[in-house]
Amino acid sequence: MFKKIFIGLAISFLLLTGGLRLMSISIFSLDETLDVATGLGAKLACSGKFITGLKEEQVLADLIAYSPANRALRFEYSESSVVADFWGLSQARARYRSGLGCTLEHPLNQPVLDELSVLPLNQSTLPWPKGNTVTTLSPAIQSLVEQIFEQDNAQGLDTRALLVVHKGQVVAEHYAQAIMRKLVL
Repeated sequence: MFKKIFIGLAISFLLLTGGLRLMSISIFSLDETLDVATGLGAKLACSGKFITGLKEEQVLADLIAYSPANRALRFEYSESSVVADFWGLSQARARYRSGLGCTLEHPLNQPVLDELSVLPLNQSTLPWPKGNTVTTLSPAIQSLVEQIFEQDNAQGLDTRALLVVHKGQVVAEHYAQAIMRKLVL
């Protein structure tokens, strides 16, 4: 009887550690790994939702593509923040702040971040790369980039943006509908 219990426990341990290993989690640093995964999940979900404008389902699909362990994350979205929860073992909150983007909430950084004032960006009309104006697109390369973009997405690659720079000039660019062109100095 003792032998069967020991073998059962050993097999359970191996299955658990093997399953964790498949999700790139080490049993020896489980606490830290969960905190990092939860914090990263909260930050990426916040950026995906509030900066990129992706739907919550797409945000989750992206996170799962990064690591299968992210399937265990549950998200709660509010007006400007996201709470990520990893099976109740770890939680993290990220908040969107205008001009700063998304940042993880932490008791030590929250007051500092709330007090920052961000100067508005000047949208320069200078030619790229010093500004946001692109006048150097090549119709032939642009057409090819659009075809590649569509083919990638038809194959399920979920390409979001393609930008081709040749000899310092933007010669082609194409973006998914949810992705906005943001060339900033």
